Amino acid sequence: MHVNGLERYVCPTCKVALSLTAPAEEEVLEGSLRCSRCAAEYPVRDGIPRFAPADNYAASFGWQWNRFARTQLDSQTGLGLTAKRFWAETRWATDLSGQTVLEAGSGAGRFTEVLATTGARVFTFDYSAAVDANRRSNAKHSQIDFAQASIFEIPYRSASFDKVLCLGVIQHTPSPRAAVRALAEAVKPGGELVFDCYPINPLTVFRGKYLLRLATAGKNPERLFPWVERWFSFWYGALGRARAVAGDPALYLSDLVGVCDYRHELKDIPDDVLREMALLDTYDMLAPRYDKPQRRATLTRWMQEDGLVDIEVTPGYNGFEARGRKR
Repeated sequence: MHVNGLERYVCPTCKVALSLTAPAEEEVLEGSLRCSRCAAEYPVRDGIPRFAPADNYAASFGWQWNRFARTQLDSQTGLGLTAKRFWAETRWATDLSGQTVLEAGSGAGRFTEVLATTGARVFTFDYSAAVDANRRSNAKHSQIDFAQASIFEIPYRSASFDKVLCLGVIQHTPSPRAAVRALAEAVKPGGELVFDCYPINPLTVFRGKYLLRLATAGKNPERLFPWVERWFSFWYGALGRARAVAGDPALYLSDLVGVCDYRHELKDIPDDVLREMALLDTYDMLAPRYDKPQRRATLTRWMQEDGLVDIEVTPGYNGFEARGRKR
């Protein structure tokens, strides 16, 4: 963590300032942060303040993003897929110099990497050990601070961020409603919130992943992954053979069997890259403890209740994309 960002941190329980118990060097790799009110102490390990227990409901994501740490990074693939999604979902200016951005639920840092190009001061956190993968890839950017924390107990001053971003996260929390409220509280007056969420729609009941999740959700990642890999390999091969006979439409059957297959929508990308992306996303569908899609009207109502205006909730990359400005 960078000492010049210390004033933004607060105790996630008391919401009062924290003091640093390590030598005040420009970057603190080891030490702790102490609350003056409740005397809670939060360790700083490997440059990351830790406000969350190592074992938590997001453990599958920690395992996943350290196993596939660079699979979705544009700097690794050279495809620009993450940047394309980021700009389409946020609709932000490419130059955010002078602004402070909070990224909630960063995973391995695919969007953190894009944020690093904007000139913004970025604070990014994840509840799981995925934050370690993010820091390994993005610590070279000096304007980024990393933390391990819960979306329900954000360890930063309320109403202090120009922009708050949360992609691919709230449906995987115990309470998407509480998650949206916490995100909105972090936005300063006039600031912007962008998040997305899986949708509830008539096709949801036909998705094979929800049947499979009865057996896979929340299971030990190291034991679950080999099973997911075998399931994926069988159906990925079968869908490929069906494609040879019936063409790309055959790949749409992937939803019925609970695997991901992007060969019908991403062209001119090496087969091994597509396969790894699809395996990652198949595990991502089946492993999380929580998967709580929401209705468009529900997301809109939540944002209104939380004091947001200029609200847009539209279909997009990950289901519904939600944008709003703090009144």
